[in-house]
Amino acid sequence: GFSFSAILANLTMAVDERIAAGVFFMGGGHIHKIFAHCEGNDLQQARRELRRRLRWTNLHFEYKLRGPLRPVDPLRLASLLRDRPVLLADSMVDAVIPRESRRDLRRALGEPERIRFVIGHRASFFSLTPLGFNYSTRKIRRFFIENL
Repeated sequence: GFSFSAILANLTMAVDERIAAGVFFMGGGHIHKIFAHCEGNDLQQARRELRRRLRWTNLHFEYKLRGPLRPVDPLRLASLLRDRPVLLADSMVDAVIPRESRRDLRRALGEPERIRFVIGHRASFFSLTPLGFNYSTRKIRRFFIENL
């Protein structure tokens, strides 16, 4: 899964033992922080308007989201994946998934193999295409061949 789909793939793999290996590309934990702080998309504009109307800070918004989003936070179930092959991909300059979210998910998963980028969240997608020389596609293919 890529981005939000990486979060869904993480949760799905945790609750379905038939999934033998997974690749979580540009995902993370602390889903309440992701929703409260991600930049550069429609969610940011909607959050800004909601905060303005309710007179909330970003931290207040994050706090309000924590409880309702806890059941779908990948960190909650990450320990179920520690014995299964996982490949992570993340970016050191991701404006969508906070650093803490990326770091804590990787730790909770047991420090799995990782592809690391110095380009942003959206630009990393190109590494899966001919525009990015299929760099990540080749890494993912190798990962599945070695682990399945």
